[in-house]
Formats: sequence, structure tokens, C-alpha cells
Amino acid sequence: AMRARNPKATLLICGDDDRFQRSTITYCKDTGKILRGHEIPNTGRLEAQKTAEAVNGIALFPQFDEKDWKSTDFNDLANWSGRKAVEMQLGAYSRLREKELSR
Repeated sequence: AMRARNPKATLLICGDDDRFQRSTITYCKDTGKILRGHEIPNTGRLEAQKTAEAVNGIALFPQFDEKDWKSTDFNDLANWSGRKAVEMQLGAYSRLREKELSR
């Protein structure tokens, strides 16, 4: 619907970066040994990229301080760092995109 109303617009898909859901391990109750383990895909990132591709848009993900072990999305960024931090990250992307398009 958005693409139909704005065919020339660059659609930005602001995705979650579920970077902490990296693996799951199952232990044996009796021995404590690892029975199996596997990598869990970063669902937030994958779904945002899939959506962006489907609408010919661009997937964006928030950038956090490397010491931040909890935040995953733009809402978290706004809650912890303020709305201005979100505006700065999205604004930086917009300025970069304008520069690319003007070449």
C-alpha cells in the first residue's frame, strides 16, 4: 500500500537486531554434558531484510554502544538514549542516501 501511494519513495524498514539470540544449548540433566547446540538466526534482522527486499526498500538497524547488552531496536534506542539519538541515526542515513543519489 505504501509503495503504491509513493512509487518513487525510498522505504526505510527499521528492524530489530536480535543479536543476543545467537545459540541454544541443551544439557543432559544427569551428566551436565551438552547434548546439542545450534545457532539461532537473527530473526529481527532477517525479517527486516526480507521485508525491505519485498518492497524495494532499505533495512536499517540501530547502532548501540558496544557495552549495551540489552537493546535491540529503535524503541530501545529512544528509551535509553532519547529520541534525539534515533533522529540522529536516521538523519545520518538520510544524508548519506541523498549524497549517493546526487552522484
